[in-house]
Amino acid sequence: MNFYIFGLQRSGTNLVQTIMETNFGGVVKNQGEKQWKHCLSPDENLNFADPILKVIKSPYTWVESIVFRDRADFYEKHDGNFFDPAPVMVDDVNLMNLVYVYKSHYNKWKETGTLIRYEDILYPDQQREYFSDILLSEVNKSEWVSPEPGSMFMCEDFKDEHRDYYEKQRPSKLSGMHILTINRLLTKDFFRETGYKMLRYRGTGPSSF
Repeated sequence: MNFYIFGLQRSGTNLVQTIMETNFGGVVKNQGEKQWKHCLSPDENLNFADPILKVIKSPYTWVESIVFRDRADFYEKHDGNFFDPAPVMVDDVNLMNLVYVYKSHYNKWKETGTLIRYEDILYPDQQREYFSDILLSEVNKSEWVSPEPGSMFMCEDFKDEHRDYYEKQRPSKLSGMHILTINRLLTKDFFRETGYKMLRYRGTGPSSF
């Protein structure tokens, strides 16, 4: 089965690709700069007969993943003055410019292919049922192979207990101003369309939601 996969760095693309290759004999077709899996714009030359899988992560935990985990090649590959001083910074990163890329990627791809929320495929049983459903290809539970925590490229620091953090979709390091800024930039439309919950900040420190 040939397939395409798209999503920003730290959104879960390696997990989806590994699941497809391991359990469905999938062959990823992303080749060239215009079909790079982290690109912002759809390529008009995609073969739309093949599955096009788009992966996103909750914007709150995605920001923490990009800023506080291994930053991969995000800042080098996307245009943006990510380290310019601004009223709202997360560590040393300009939050508004960071969220702008997130929003741009979502808006460019939202009319194309199948949207996969990272939080919906954290556990083996979730993965098997989810992919069997979207691909219309049932896989026996006893034959399903789920990637082990820490076994994938760029995910070596992932541990089993991290699943709970992502499943709850509650950031551990963002402040109230960070949350308000993300909400304002993405707007209610994004949260309604994706099914993510827009957090309301009620305290003075991280995790006060």
